[in-house]
Amino acid sequence: MTISNGTVSSNALELCCDDITEQIQSIAAQSQYGPSAENIARSVLEAYSPSPQNTLKNVLFLALHNNLVLGFLEMRITYDDAEIDFVAADSAFRRLGIGKWLVSNALQYANKQKAKRIILEVGETNEAAIDLYKNVGFRQIATRSKYYKNGENAFILEKRTENTTE
Repeated sequence: MTISNGTVSSNALELCCDDITEQIQSIAAQSQYGPSAENIARSVLEAYSPSPQNTLKNVLFLALHNNLVLGFLEMRITYDDAEIDFVAADSAFRRLGIGKWLVSNALQYANKQKAKRIILEVGETNEAAIDLYKNVGFRQIATRSKYYKNGENAFILEKRTENTTE
C-alpha cells in the first residue's frame, strides 16, 4: 500500500481492498457459517469507504501479520446497538486467541461508539464460539430456529455495555 501525507491513494486502496477481500473470502469459505462472497466484498468496500447517508456504520476488524489476514470480524453499529455479523480465523491459525482478540477489540469499539448492547447469532453446535462469547460476557437471550442454510438453529447472544443504565 502506498501512503503519502497520511492518505492512501485510490489505486492503493483498490488493490488493498481486492487483496483483503480475497483473503477474507478464503477464510469465510472455511466456515459452514460464512457469509457469501458478495456480502464480504460489499462489507470490505463499505468499511473502507463509508457513505455519509448511511445510518449504519459497518466496521471490519482485521488480525494481520505481514499483510496476511489471519482473521476478521464484521460488525454493524446503528444508533445504540452493535451487531457482530461474523468472526473467523484462518484454519491454520485457530486456537491462538485471534477470535478473542477480535471480539475484545470490537467490544471496546462498540462501547466507545455509545452502543448499549452487542448482539450476535451463533450456531448451536459451534461450541468453541459459544465458549468464547460466554467468556467475554455474552448471554443467550433467544434461539432462531433453522437459521443457517444447513438447518441448524442459532442462539442469539447479547452483551450489555457500560452505556446501559439498566
